Amino acid sequence: MKFCFIVPYYSEQSNGIRVLYKAALLFSQHTKGCCLQVHDPKSGKIISNPDLRKIPYKFQHLVLKKLEFSMHSYYVLPETPAKIPKNLPKNAKIVRYLLANPFFLNKEKVNLKNQFLLSYSYAISDRLPQLFIESLPVLKKQNKTNNNKKLLIYFGKFRLGQSFDRISQLNKVIKDFSQVEIIHRGKPKNHKEYLKKLNKADCLISYDGLTSVIREASLVGIPVLVVDDLLVKKKFNIKLSNIYTLNILANKKKLFLKFKTSNIKHELAPEPNLSKIVNLIGD
Repeated sequence: MKFCFIVPYYSEQSNGIRVLYKAALLFSQHTKGCCLQVHDPKSGKIISNPDLRKIPYKFQHLVLKKLEFSMHSYYVLPETPAKIPKNLPKNAKIVRYLLANPFFLNKEKVNLKNQFLLSYSYAISDRLPQLFIESLPVLKKQNKTNNNKKLLIYFGKFRLGQSFDRISQLNKVIKDFSQVEIIHRGKPKNHKEYLKKLNKADCLISYDGLTSVIREASLVGIPVLVVDDLLVKKKFNIKLSNIYTLNILANKKKLFLKFKTSNIKHELAPEPNLSKIVNLIGD
């Protein structure tokens, strides 16, 4: 069986894109003929002769240098783009790898008829086959050299109308910190720089409950306060520690700084059973 992953250009700031590339690399180790083709969202087409400078070296050997389609290949696409690339054959075998809930980002309907579906986490579906892959850098907690309490506030995807029921609790938390910095998917632009900021922080407030940022913060050992707590507990298919919500804060009637960082050993994501997934797709 051959698999071809339809991907955008690489972005280290996007966990979804990192996961797609890592999935292709893992599939290439289990199946012959696995490849990558780059999709251009503006034209809606797969790119011929993509710019390899925009793709990390370890993935470049998977990239097809020219347009090449086969009826014997399975084409793996995330939920974005919603529409099948224009130059992909209409009768191509499609595997939709849902990394987020359809409609959540672009409100476009995804045609799921006669396609094989994979889900990235139980937060998306607890019925579909799970292909949970982590693509995290090496995370190490740094020793702090000063007593100033630093807070990072992360803005990602969140439901504006349902994120401010506990705004008074949120304001109280922010006032307890001497340093406050806002980060988002575009700032800082370099993921390594973002990790440096995370390592030096004492706490993270995340408006996004469906982001790898809270997983990374929990791994470096700082508490995380999630504003929009949509499905936080089962987002990663594994147990998360040091994760709190505004609702927990309000119900406990306790200052956030009084919550102790858990010493529980973090659960590592198991290696995905690719043989089982490949057999399911074949069947």
